[in-house]
Amino acid sequence: MVSVNGTWNLDLFRIWVLETIIQKIMGIPPPHLKAGVERIIWGGSMAGT
Repeated sequence: MVSVNGTWNLDLFRIWVLETIIQKIMGIPPPHLKAGVERIIWGGSMAGT
């Protein structure tokens, strides 16, 4: 979902996602290219909340 230059690949998003959602995504910085492998981090409790 991130292009080779490190920005969101909005053309790819537009195939699957409504424009209102894309506008929200644009407000989120894309992952930093040098941050390494992506991983899921859960900040909630063990109960899932």
